[in-house]
Amino acid sequence: MTKVRRSKDAKPNPDHWEIHDEYRIEGKHPLIYGREFSVRRASGRHRFFRAVTNTHTGEEWIDCYDRDGHVRSFDPSRVKVVHSGTVKMRRSYDGP
Repeated sequence: MTKVRRSKDAKPNPDHWEIHDEYRIEGKHPLIYGREFSVRRASGRHRFFRAVTNTHTGEEWIDCYDRDGHVRSFDPSRVKVVHSGTVKMRRSYDGP
């Protein structure tokens, strides 16, 4: 697994972002921390760690880890399958 170093000057999340630990998509299992899901037009499974809503624009996205441990973000409408099992993950990532 590749180690990702965070900058010491990393800025916290903006005040107008609402961070959610769970996200529900109608007709699918709820996305909770560590749950795997598949995304349209993206290969492999991804592990959910948070959902974000920008209160200024109303935009929503899902942040996750790919199989290499890189952080990815997707529009919730691209979620194809939410897998029923969960993967044990350490909460070592606090976000940018």
